[in-house]
Amino acid sequence: MSISSLMKLCVQGHGMSALHLNDSSISAHAILAGGYDVVVTSYEFVEANASKKTTYEDKIEAYSKAGDHDAAKPKKPTTALATGLWALTGLIIKRGYMDEAHVVNKRDGKRHLALVQLPVSSWCLMSGTLPHNRWHDISGYLDFVKGHPYTSHEKFMAQFSAPNYTHSASRDIGGAQLLLLQRFLQALIVIRPRDVLKLPPCRRLAFPLDLTNEQAGIVCELTEKYKMCCGMGDQAVTVEDTEETNALGLAIRAQMHCLHPRLAPPSEKDDFELDREVVANTTAAKLNKTYSVEDISAAEKRKQWLQELDEWTVEMFDESPHLFALTHFLDSMIKRLPDEKLVVFSQYLKYLDIVELIMRKRFGVKCLRYDGTVGQIRRVEVQKEFSNARPPRPLLITAGAGSTGLNLTSGRVVVLTEEWWNASIEAQAISRCHRQGVKGEVTVVKFHIKNSAIDAEISRVRESKIRTNTALMARLIHKHDEIPTPVQLLY
Repeated sequence: MSISSLMKLCVQGHGMSALHLNDSSISAHAILAGGYDVVVTSYEFVEANASKKTTYEDKIEAYSKAGDHDAAKPKKPTTALATGLWALTGLIIKRGYMDEAHVVNKRDGKRHLALVQLPVSSWCLMSGTLPHNRWHDISGYLDFVKGHPYTSHEKFMAQFSAPNYTHSASRDIGGAQLLLLQRFLQALIVIRPRDVLKLPPCRRLAFPLDLTNEQAGIVCELTEKYKMCCGMGDQAVTVEDTEETNALGLAIRAQMHCLHPRLAPPSEKDDFELDREVVANTTAAKLNKTYSVEDISAAEKRKQWLQELDEWTVEMFDESPHLFALTHFLDSMIKRLPDEKLVVFSQYLKYLDIVELIMRKRFGVKCLRYDGTVGQIRRVEVQKEFSNARPPRPLLITAGAGSTGLNLTSGRVVVLTEEWWNASIEAQAISRCHRQGVKGEVTVVKFHIKNSAIDAEISRVRESKIRTNTALMARLIHKHDEIPTPVQLLY
């Protein structure tokens, strides 16, 4: 549910006074004086509030240690939520509601930590994809539940994972552990089947294609190194003679090489920087590289990349069979179905840069963009342009920016440019168009590279996660008029 929809529900449906908290200059005292029944805000706002408080505390500590009282004392920032006022006055938050709660399930995430610190009496979490990636991601939700012993991920895994669990071993669940976790979760969660939404049918199509033999060989080599790095259930094996030993980094390199060989040079000694907005599922925090002081800024690097891209020749674009197939497919759809709106999802920002440029230069099609480089004001404008533009303009969108909290019900064709590791994020992306309020049929087209070793591996991992998560949730889902059947622990 969008913030605007929630505000209308509070004000019109229940006659409550509501505040949309999106102004960082508003203080806790102002909220208190306003006497609001409901305060609606975003995860980003809560995180930014907590960050301001932490930064101020660090500055004050450094100021005190320095002992230089002639220096200017750090100014205390205005923080409406990350403040001791609520606890001091005894006015703790009665109930906290989190929509799309799966985006804050990771215990070490900044948003998660910011929310946990709020003085909330009890939480209500809502999500269409509770086990967002792997079954044990559920551990993070327990920080918002009181009175249980699983106060750390290690304690959670020690209880519910296989008896021989270690950090380097497979974290499968089944048998007694699965039943025990289901029994435990029955006391905490309510899950409704997806069919209660009563959505029109969603048609799914596959678009197969092949890489060149040279590309396929390079991708196969990178994929094998990725498997070695993972250990595939055993202890991880270090890949020798390479600067990249991070498993996910190798997999990303392989997939980016599939999309266009110039996105990931075949030699690992070539200059290669992983984008900050790389993949939707941030499996490895190491991917968010920090730039050294002497290094140019991320913004400057992006500017250089776009300048280099603008100088590409036609032959450079055509080095990629994937790009050729994707752009000709989009051009064909635009010509054959001129009134249908297209939404193109990719996990890779730079690949969308390439697609946008070639669509404009080769086909004369101006695409809209919605990604991490687009400011909040411009994002609202993009949504309006996408809905109202005649003829329609294709929307190129990154999974990280548009997989949740975005309404694109006017979109009729959803294009997934590559295989995704996380089926939940893929479902969330499709749900931007295939959701309540949609009229007519939504078609989803996924591009799949038949001779790509990394595509095969990603598909295998994704399907394995789906099987495990489906088995876990099967005993927990029921309709409102069905009496839940307690999971029996006799075996």
